[in-house]
Amino acid sequence: MKRKPTIQTEEMKLYEASYPLIIAPWHGIQTPIRLRKLTATQALSCGDFGMIELWEDKIKNRGVPTIEEMAAYAERHDKLCKLAMVKPSYDEAMKIAGAHIDSKDIDRQLSEIKALFDRLEALPQKDHVMLKKLREQYASIELQSKFILPADFTAYVVNYTLGISESDIKKVTEDMLYNAAVLATRGHDNPSDHLTGIFTDLMTREIDNRAWIIFDERTKKAG
Repeated sequence: MKRKPTIQTEEMKLYEASYPLIIAPWHGIQTPIRLRKLTATQALSCGDFGMIELWEDKIKNRGVPTIEEMAAYAERHDKLCKLAMVKPSYDEAMKIAGAHIDSKDIDRQLSEIKALFDRLEALPQKDHVMLKKLREQYASIELQSKFILPADFTAYVVNYTLGISESDIKKVTEDMLYNAAVLATRGHDNPSDHLTGIFTDLMTREIDNRAWIIFDERTKKAG
């Protein structure tokens, strides 16, 4: 028996035009999904973050990040995914990703660590090294249980929804930003006015902020 051809309604056409079908990795498996692009205001509501990565930043960031830094990073990505995901929705994806998680076992582990922490904290002579380890262990388990979407998937969603791969933001250098700021002081405008390329409103904001910071730093060094 032949299937009747699907008739696209105007509503369906608008939906597909607004949220085109794209292919994203999910644990390395190419998966069709629908996402929305976020405005600068929507993206900033997820926390302050930078898309410009200078050589100097890479050198500074060579150290191992703390649990707190990893949690903040994961939380920003998680919030961006929550706003961007259309089909599957964020809740649907979380349900799939968390199917293997034993929440009762996680709660038990967290309760045991907290109980031990409270006992040690109550002692007159505190073992600060052990307390720190317990705090990190607690945060690590909580982090792994809370942010469960695959890393390759969240990275793709963030990249797409912020328009990073379609832009020139990763090509921006410190010298470009400094020179743009110098020109802006002469033209009484913004550094982004002197940097040509494909940039979103959010990227333009970051270009202006970073350019003025670099300009001030170099000016102070020059005396």
